[in-house]
Amino acid sequence: MGILHVAFQPLQKPVVKSSKGGHKKNVKQKLAGGLWGQPTIRRAEQVGRFTKLPARGAGRTATAAGILTAAPTMVSRERVGTVMGLLQLRCTGHLLCALILLEAAGALALMLYALLWEAGNLVDLPYKRIGFYNFCLWNETAGELQCLEHNDLQVMGISMLGIVLARVCVYTCLVFCIFYPIFVANVKCTEEAKGWKAILIMLIIKMIILSGGLGMFLLQTSQWIQPSDFTGGFLALVATQALLLLQIFTVTMYLSWVKNTHPC
Repeated sequence: MGILHVAFQPLQKPVVKSSKGGHKKNVKQKLAGGLWGQPTIRRAEQVGRFTKLPARGAGRTATAAGILTAAPTMVSRERVGTVMGLLQLRCTGHLLCALILLEAAGALALMLYALLWEAGNLVDLPYKRIGFYNFCLWNETAGELQCLEHNDLQVMGISMLGIVLARVCVYTCLVFCIFYPIFVANVKCTEEAKGWKAILIMLIIKMIILSGGLGMFLLQTSQWIQPSDFTGGFLALVATQALLLLQIFTVTMYLSWVKNTHPC
């Protein structure tokens, strides 16, 4: 009889996977590339985007810093412009005042030359001398200049009243010219518009009386004076009138400057 051999294999214990370990492994797999992998990647991309974008307050801070740095520059430029404008106004005022004084000095010098140095003679030639105090013509018989008296002038048709009025007007203008610079210096210290208006009126009066006196004298003596006979005294008086006109123009400009700088 045959012998029946039965081989008994040892029973292997079934491997029981712990629920905890498996759960952790599944969670890791899901995190790595499972169901939760895609949201994780999206979150990483979003985090990267937010890290690349500047903070909301950073742009505003940079803009504010730029404005703060530009503001002092603008203010400094405005201050420089204001200072330059004030300097220009002051220089303009000083220049006009200097011109007024120079013109006054020139007019005074011309008047002194015509009325004192030339003794008021408008014509001073070897054969003729005619002025506010002299009326001398050439006497062929005597061979010299002969100065005429008041009676002789009246006989010749010359009005002594006209000569006296012309003399008074011209020499009054000389008196005004002497005291005019003092009055200008006084008004310059106060910088009042009323004072400069008075100076302007004074200049107009001076020009009127000078031209009036010279015109009256020439009207009385034009019969014995030729245009080519006039000498330095007459030319000095004409130049004085030109300077008076220039002074009127300069004082008018200075008066407008005073009104702009000192409105009160």
